[in-house]
Amino acid sequence: MGHTGYHFHNYFKTTEQLRHKYQTYGHHVENATQLSVGEIHPDLDLMVDCVLGRSYDDNKHKTLSAPLEEFEGRIPIAYGIEGYTMARHLELKSLLLGDEIGHDRSWHDAKDKKHK
Repeated sequence: MGHTGYHFHNYFKTTEQLRHKYQTYGHHVENATQLSVGEIHPDLDLMVDCVLGRSYDDNKHKTLSAPLEEFEGRIPIAYGIEGYTMARHLELKSLLLGDEIGHDRSWHDAKDKKHK
């Protein structure tokens, strides 16, 4: 059946909303509002590296090797809408590039891992 559950990180309108989620919700990261998006969680680090075209070989998590069309298992309904994944990818890239905290720090190279 493939994956049986999803944990979404990238359904937000701003990076401030994402940081607020991690600062205050169930995945509490005490200093999330001061961290780069990539430092907050290894899944977010992978997203940033993927969206910005950086190598994620050193990342704790990996991407699928097969295209989404070949994924076996359930996927979110929105992913079936033609053009959605590329549109969201471009939107994420714009959000991340415009983020005032920047991208010079990431999960896999952060010195302070207290936010694990």
